[in-house]
Amino acid sequence: MLNVILTGIAVVMLVGAAGIVFFIIFKSDGEKRGYFLLLHMAIMIYFLGHALEITGNSPDAAFTGAKLHFIGGIFIPVLAFFYFCDHCGKKVRAPVRALLLFVPGILTLLGATNDLHHLLFVRYWFAGESVRQLAITPGILYFSIFVYVILSLLFLLASILVRLKRGSQEPGSSGPANSREMREWLQIFLLCVLIILLGQAAYILSIALGVNPHHINIIAFALAFADIIMVLNRRRYGVSRKGIAPAAGIAGIAAGIATGVDGVKFLPLDEAVRRYGLSRREQEVVLAVLQGKASKEIAGELYISPRTVEFHLQSIYRKTGAAGRFALIALFRE
Repeated sequence: MLNVILTGIAVVMLVGAAGIVFFIIFKSDGEKRGYFLLLHMAIMIYFLGHALEITGNSPDAAFTGAKLHFIGGIFIPVLAFFYFCDHCGKKVRAPVRALLLFVPGILTLLGATNDLHHLLFVRYWFAGESVRQLAITPGILYFSIFVYVILSLLFLLASILVRLKRGSQEPGSSGPANSREMREWLQIFLLCVLIILLGQAAYILSIALGVNPHHINIIAFALAFADIIMVLNRRRYGVSRKGIAPAAGIAGIAAGIATGVDGVKFLPLDEAVRRYGLSRREQEVVLAVLQGKASKEIAGELYISPRTVEFHLQSIYRKTGAAGRFALIALFRE
């Protein structure tokens, strides 16, 4: 009975992760979806392996699934860090990306290779009759997996805390709605990381104290719960452009464009969006341009880099046919 319940939960988690991946690929047109997609592909692989492990008819079949969920899980922390940096407009240089991917790449190679996996997993068997959950005899490098994942999550946690502290000290951080949204997004993402860390700690302690004789994978439940919060957080703050846009931010943009700047009236928001097909972020950039703000000033308000502002401006120019800022302002005059 326990195995049936765990199998059902594993299948639900897998279907949910796969649904999110397909939604991002086919329905989301957000400009910052690349690392979010990669992160959820890793999560989907993790849950696929977990489901195969639970439903395996033999220890060898279950071990194949365990390898798959190990490969997906080892990349989750680093891809979560890349997603965090991308969302905050912080560019991760190629050498740093390569370095951060090196350790999970090596561990994946060891775990996936039959001739080398004994360094991580010496022996494996079903932990009990009521549940097909693998128990393993750890290899010499087995605990390096947990050390790497926990250290990576702690590094991500520290990065979020630093970003929150810096954000609260930046000029204008208490003013614009999008600054408040960024802080709230960071706080919720921080909660997601803490949930996963607590899941890791609970799993390790439950095995060490002998209160989890079937080796039930608590980490998978923690990851699923954190992922639900992460996806709702992403939709709430409009990162997925076809998702739910933040009402305060859109209302502010609509009021700014409709009321006008310095007494000059501009196109209503709905007409501008319908005419030019601007994304929410592009709407924010346009409003800032209409207010006469420079790229550096816009970047500070929107918590993105000046280079990203220029990228949005080029997209806006391409969509509207404007040759530059002055032409854009003239275009939006009624």
